[in-house]
Amino acid sequence: MGATFHRRMDPEWFRSLPRGVQVWGDVCRREPDAWLALDDDDAGWPAVCRSHLVRTDPVLGISAPAVLMELQTRLAALHRSGED
Repeated sequence: MGATFHRRMDPEWFRSLPRGVQVWGDVCRREPDAWLALDDDDAGWPAVCRSHLVRTDPVLGISAPAVLMELQTRLAALHRSGED
């Protein structure tokens, strides 16, 4: 939860980064135990992040049936792993 951009960052530099790099930077700062990212564009995502990305439909977002099913499955898996 939160934002990938914060006021101590240079906005111009931040906008120059691919979205996946922006997200990865935030993950590195926060160090969550588990995470998922939702994005309709997978261009520029670092390889280390791809297994955490749920690619949404550019028009339908998460309401596309296949995307919604993937999101539900991935969230359930995160929930199960958190019970260990």
